[in-house]
Amino acid sequence: MKNTLSLVLIILIIIPVFCYIITENEESSPVILSQRELTQEHHEIVEKLQISAKSCVLMDGKTGEVLYGKNEKALLPMASTTKIMTAIIAIEKLKLDSIAKIRFQDINIEGSNIYIKEEDKLTIKDLLYGLLLESGNDCANVLAYNVAGGKEEFAKLMNEKAGEIGLENTKFQNPSGLHHEEHYTTAKDMAKIMIYAMKNPVFREITACKKMKLSDGKIADNHNKLLDMTDYCTGGKTGFTKKAGRCLVSSGAKNGSEYVVVTLNAPDDWDDHIKLYEYGFSNFHPVILCTDEKIEIDVVGGKEESCTLKNEKNIITRNSKIKNGYKKRVILNRFLYAPLKKGDAVGKIEFYNENGVIDFTNLVIEKDIEKSKRGIFKWLK
Repeated sequence: MKNTLSLVLIILIIIPVFCYIITENEESSPVILSQRELTQEHHEIVEKLQISAKSCVLMDGKTGEVLYGKNEKALLPMASTTKIMTAIIAIEKLKLDSIAKIRFQDINIEGSNIYIKEEDKLTIKDLLYGLLLESGNDCANVLAYNVAGGKEEFAKLMNEKAGEIGLENTKFQNPSGLHHEEHYTTAKDMAKIMIYAMKNPVFREITACKKMKLSDGKIADNHNKLLDMTDYCTGGKTGFTKKAGRCLVSSGAKNGSEYVVVTLNAPDDWDDHIKLYEYGFSNFHPVILCTDEKIEIDVVGGKEESCTLKNEKNIITRNSKIKNGYKKRVILNRFLYAPLKKGDAVGKIEFYNENGVIDFTNLVIEKDIEKSKRGIFKWLK
């Protein structure tokens, strides 16, 4: 009898190592929010859009994937679109309702200004509105002083943040975007900055605002005309210097899709952005692959004989990624050993096609399962 039990125990310990369930099935009817398919014709249409920008990118605002690019990795000056980075650092570092410290050397600056005076009592949030709506260079300098003690020190923080975000070809020399030979970015990097900034609710609120009255009575008007020209623009920042040309970063959302468009040195930037948004909204649509997945699995040695697994995240992809179909694969042990802790990953679901894995989610324990005092012997009864 003891030998028999020993053999059973050995088998129970060894089997799970080899005993993964791998199920595959063809998903013939995914939940598609819009049925129009991406075709080669649409790529040809993009080439006919006649984008005026020297460099541009259309990026998925959720995944960061480049959907269309034109010289998107070219190193170029970005003028006042720099202030997106200035704003997000200030938001993360300062208290919005605190009164800003103002020095004469920070407000005595060339270019666009809201004409701050040393005696003004402006909050950090006032300065952020002046920065993002009116593109105030004086606002940029005052924010830099309040965050880091000066423009040079603040530029170091900007470059550190660039590294954190994962920017590959960006370098900052000042918080305003005034021209400097070593102050540059790429359309792709600027889109990444905008995606990062748009995750912050304060930034989203300010960049989407068309007009704001500041504490000193000044009215800040947003220079981003796309807010009035379209019903999908959710924010953005303009920029211009003679050497950078017209620069524009914007974000837009419609029918579950979110995009960021960047144009650098674009004579017809408003039209460029509208063309790229229309291309994106017409040709790329979200597709739900996995939501509220539940799987029951046996439990060995637990107070309960089974437990429920659920998907750790919902999976939403884009129609262009699955235009030739896809398959679903579940990878999971045949049973699990107690104790089990809620949230622990014990398997996964993969969606894939001939190009590889499209996306995956872990399968996690839905609730704790305590170990039975009888251990595995309860399971053997």
